[in-house]
Parts: sequence; C-alpha cells; structure tokens
Amino acid sequence: MARQWTWRSFVPRICGLALGVAAFLHAHPALAAVSPHLQPQITVPESGGGTSPGGIVGGIREWHVIGIGLFCLVEALLIVGLLVRREARVRTDEWFQQVVETAPTGMLMVDRDGTVLLANAQAEALFGYNRGDLLGRPVDRLVPEYLLERFLTGRAKFVAAPPTLSGARIDTFARRKDGSAFPVEIGLSALRTPKGTFVLATVTDLTERRRVEEELRASQQEQRVLTGRLLEAQEAERRRIARELHDDLNQSLALLSIEMELLACVPPTSAPQTSQRMREFAARVKELSSSVHDLSHQLHPSKLEHLGLVAALKGLCKERNRSHGLIATFKYDAVPESVPADIALCVYRVAQEALWNVVKHSGTLRATVELRGSANAIWLRVSDDGDGFDSSVVNAGLGLVSMRERLNLVGGELVIDSHLAGGTRIDVRVPVPVARVPEPEPELVSTAERFS
Repeated sequence: MARQWTWRSFVPRICGLALGVAAFLHAHPALAAVSPHLQPQITVPESGGGTSPGGIVGGIREWHVIGIGLFCLVEALLIVGLLVRREARVRTDEWFQQVVETAPTGMLMVDRDGTVLLANAQAEALFGYNRGDLLGRPVDRLVPEYLLERFLTGRAKFVAAPPTLSGARIDTFARRKDGSAFPVEIGLSALRTPKGTFVLATVTDLTERRRVEEELRASQQEQRVLTGRLLEAQEAERRRIARELHDDLNQSLALLSIEMELLACVPPTSAPQTSQRMREFAARVKELSSSVHDLSHQLHPSKLEHLGLVAALKGLCKERNRSHGLIATFKYDAVPESVPADIALCVYRVAQEALWNVVKHSGTLRATVELRGSANAIWLRVSDDGDGFDSSVVNAGLGLVSMRERLNLVGGELVIDSHLAGGTRIDVRVPVPVARVPEPEPELVSTAERFS
C-alpha cells in the first residue's frame, strides 16, 4: 500500500544527510532556480520495488551539494518526459489534421447543438463557403429548407442515442452557399469524449454518380424500346414474306396447275400448238424459280457466305436493278478479302435496307453504294438524289431502327444526312478487330461499276 513520505523522512534516504530547518522551495537559491516547475507532490521509490506519493513539507536540515544535484536530476527527467509526451501529442495532432485536410470527401465535425467545429478543404469546395464562414456556425444552413425539420429530428436522435457501430450512411440532399441543392451521401460517426458527444460527418457529392445512373437508365430504356421495335420489324418482315408466298408464288403455282390440268383434258390439236404451250409453261416456271431465288436471297444471301462482302453487294445492286429498275452504282476500295461474318452480314443488311428505302421513298431511280475498308474498320455509304426526310425524327417505317440495332450489336455507328429536297446519305462505320482481318493488299485500286 502506498505511504506518505515527509521532507524529514525521504530526504535522508535520498541524500543521506541530517535534518535542518528550512522550507523546501525556499531553502536554497540554487534549488529554487533550477526547479521552478517542481510540484509539492512527487513519487519516490520504496525499497520493496514499488513507488509511493510523498508530500514535501518544511523540515530542519542543512543542504549539501549532492542533494541539490540529485533533486536537479529528478526534475530534469520529469521535464524531459513532459516534453516528449507533448511532442508526441503535437505530432499526432498534425497527422490527424493532415489526414482530415487531404481527405477526398468533405468532413465536418459538429457538437450536440449543431455548431460546426471542424471543416476540411473538400467541405469548402462542396458547399461554396470558406472555412471562416463554416466554423462556429450552425450546420443547419447546409440543409435544404424542405429537409430541415427531418434533419433536426434525426440529428437529435443520433446525438441522444448514437449507434453502437459508427458509419451510418444516408442518401439525401445538401445546400450550397448559392442556395442550390445537390445529392450527397453522408456518413455519420459518433465521437464520445469527456466534453460530450460530437458527430463526425463525411459528405460525398453524388451529382456525377446520379448523372451516370440516369444516363444508364435512359440507355436501358432506349435499348428496350429499340429491341421492341426490332422485333416488330422482324414480324413485319415475316408478314411480308408470307404475303409474297401466298399472293404471288402460291397463286401463280395454283394458276399454272389449273392450266396444265386443262391442257391435259383438252390437248392441242397439233404438235406445234403443244410445243408452244410447253414453252409458255417453262417460261412461267422459270419466272417462279427466279421469284423463289430472290426470296431466298432476301432471307439469307448465300453469295455473302461463299464469295464475300464485295460480291454480295455487287449482286444486290444487280438484283435491285433487275427487279425495281434502280440504277445502283457500286464502288469499293481497299476492302479486306476476309471480313468477319457477323460484320459482313450487318453491312449487307444495312445496304439492303437503305436501297429498299430508296426504291420505296426517294422517288428516284439512281443510287450509289460505296464500300471501303482498312485494317481496323469498314465504311459503307448509300446515297441518292431523291426526296429526303427529316433525319431528326426516327421513322420506324424507314427501317432506321433495325439498322441502328444491327450496328449496335457489332459496335457500329450510323449517321444519317437527309434533306426534304436534297436527297439522303447514310454513312456506316463498323470497327473490325485487327487480329481478325489481314492487312489490305497494297495493289488493290478503286473500281466503279454501273449496272443498267
């Protein structure tokens, strides 16, 4: 158990001197000069290995130089210990200040009354106040008016009963100096100290995150709309093919079958007449075969698979000329011999749709199809000099939706330049992975073919 050492009892133990009559702090000028911070209560060692607090009181003694030196040494050690502790505390405070100041989020510390006690540089940037306008002011002015009542209620509950685990996060809105509100995420931590409970808040601006999320939602909605329109376009194409099969091929075959049955029932009276009817039947069968071939080509262009993109587009221009009288000029330059199948099919379908639009909507009989390539991209342009349309309005009837959707699947881009009286130009760019396409042959030169 600790015991009290008086001046009379512990000085002889330290210095080994006889007692004298003196007051400790005033007994010797040298000791008083070197020990201005010495307290009247110190701790001295006991012989048993422990320590005891000892009160220094007046006593009778005669000072010796060794005693004064020992007391000076004790005082020096005490002072050094205090300085070391103060330096460590200062260094810790500096580190804390640096961490707070360089934090990527705004940081505010408020007391239980809502007064701001600490704010970092990021908080200044977020709210538009300088630090002097934040410190010592109520935090309420950083809250929009329509959220103030809810904020005050929540802050009172948080301070009265802080959560056991700090780090509660809230998505809400804050108010800048100019009065504008902006979305924030606030993290709250309770700091319990002898002086009371303080709240440390980290504030993160969510403006950019909300913008990206909104763009993503809009993009997803647009994707759903485009997908729906593409399905509608596919259904419309199926209906068109069904009509062609029923109204054209089926009716023609039925009529041909009836005429052949009549011929069998009432044969011609002469061989030349029979030959003439057979030639007529052969011509009609050939015409039906051509119609089936065209329909099959629309469903799946076999020429694209076996001969490549250039040959398939060349054949497409010929087919449009033969079936609809469209004079399509085809030009190509530096197109790789091997184009990935998905990209080739996409470019072919876009050209097919664009030429079909020229036939149906432009009112002209002339169009130009240009194809060029490089090691990393394919470019397609389909243009005409007929009646244009307002390109700012998406018209599903023109097949623009299906074009865009096809290009989206291969990372392509579509640019439409059309004027009501100035014709239409459709530009397509599709990236091609370098590893999938060989370098273009240097001797390949531009050629142009016109089909009439």
